[in-house]
Amino acid sequence: MSDRTEIPPLDLMKFYSAEIEHESQLAASRMNSLLSSQSFLVIAYASAMSASEGRWGSLFPILLPPALAVLGIVLVLLARPGIHAAYALVGRWRDRFGELLDRHPELGAYTLGFGEGTFRDVVHRRREGALFARRAPVVFLVAWSLFLALPVGLHVEALLRG
Repeated sequence: MSDRTEIPPLDLMKFYSAEIEHESQLAASRMNSLLSSQSFLVIAYASAMSASEGRWGSLFPILLPPALAVLGIVLVLLARPGIHAAYALVGRWRDRFGELLDRHPELGAYTLGFGEGTFRDVVHRRREGALFARRAPVVFLVAWSLFLALPVGLHVEALLRG
């Protein structure tokens, strides 16, 4: 005899939906934190670069803007795994949700995707919408790498002109 009781499919669907919502909110929160931190750093970087105009041979432009760029890179590297982990969990819960709908197609009437194609089609469209969150950290890494090189290049050019 088993202690395990069968959970009704509708209750499972509600549970899976709640988990998907929770993980989606967590991913969105992490992405918003990354975007906020990056926007403040870009403002600080731009201010430091504009304050350095015409003084590329001095010490200030070679220290502060690159330090801000390194900070931007570090923050992206710290945030990226958390964002990817949250989206991976969302994907796993959606897979379970899809398996439940495959076993109990009558539950499809309770989903927002009902009538828009299969649940898998709806999930695919939502995953396409998550591409920004998955690709944005890479874009930030490339941008901060260029921002790191820019003041160093300008400083070297000012020294060569001399």
